[in-house]
Amino acid sequence: MYCKVLKLSTGETIIGSIIEETKVYVDVEKPIKIVVAPRGKDSFNVMLVKWDPMTDFSFPSRIFKTSIVSVGEPTHDFRESYMEIYNKYDSKEEEEEDDVVSERDEVDDLSDELEALVNMLGNKTSSNATYH
Repeated sequence: MYCKVLKLSTGETIIGSIIEETKVYVDVEKPIKIVVAPRGKDSFNVMLVKWDPMTDFSFPSRIFKTSIVSVGEPTHDFRESYMEIYNKYDSKEEEEEDDVVSERDEVDDLSDELEALVNMLGNKTSSNATYH
């Protein structure tokens, strides 16, 4: 995994896996934003959050090089934290895919039941009897 810390012209710092690089852009798989918040007088908290919550994590994010101010190597701790979050998002995506498949199965089952009811009603009304 080609993991890097990118500082962007927006002031954001992200960590992610560079999967493709051209002269114009880099494609970053599962970019995570590093948020530093003060905690008390001499300390701070570091949070790792999804960079853009509206993007689909199953596709890489393309970042144009004109937006990148600097690139660096993550520390061992940040790389491990990133990998934990990366794996967490992967497992969530797999669970969501499983949920979608089971929901499709339920819809298919209901569709089959509806079709059977329509066929049954169609057979009953095919006689010469009139129903009001």
